[in-house]
Amino acid sequence: MLDNWRIRSPLNTLANLGPLQTMASVWEGARGLDVKPKAEGAKKQAYVERIELQFIDPQTNGPQLFYGLRYHQHVVITR
Repeated sequence: MLDNWRIRSPLNTLANLGPLQTMASVWEGARGLDVKPKAEGAKKQAYVERIELQFIDPQTNGPQLFYGLRYHQHVVITR
């Protein structure tokens, strides 16, 4: 997917993201476990998650030009 984003980025935004460049993608976790400490014993909750990190168009701030990623995280609790 990263290669497709390079093609669609006429300003070569990815090249200006520095260490964030490799994060521009979709990340999925098939199984996660949230452990909450409780006095009566730990409560465990399983979950799955999906995070999408997409580059944004360069943003101006006076003479500066900012590059960044927009993200969306979706977490679903499983049983």
